[in-house]
Amino acid sequence: MLRVVLLFGCALLFLGCGETPSCDYKESKKLVMESVEKTVKTRLAARLNPSIVGDEWRNALKPEEVEMVEFNYKEYGPVLEDIVETAENDKMKTSECSAKLRFRNGQMFNLYYKLQKDSNGKLYADVEWR
Repeated sequence: MLRVVLLFGCALLFLGCGETPSCDYKESKKLVMESVEKTVKTRLAARLNPSIVGDEWRNALKPEEVEMVEFNYKEYGPVLEDIVETAENDKMKTSECSAKLRFRNGQMFNLYYKLQKDSNGKLYADVEWR
């Protein structure tokens, strides 16, 4: 009996790895918001030091400037809303999605993102702002 339960559990695990990702999965939204956070913080840092390019902004700023970027990001409070699946490809295990990104200061952006799982079940998100 225990073998049947273990085999069934393993089968469910492998099926989950191969399914097409959903635009509003918790994991999908987390990946998108990590990308948003990275982009917004880099842009905030570039306002303080225009020579900043890429992800290494923390190393280019003074500690008080890093704190300012972190504080401003929290104050902006971006929220992902109106998530819509625009396309799905079960064979390629991809989903294309659109959403609104709303900030507390009233700014709104359209986000488009593509989700894909690799053969090991790891989820990737490619995020585009418009």
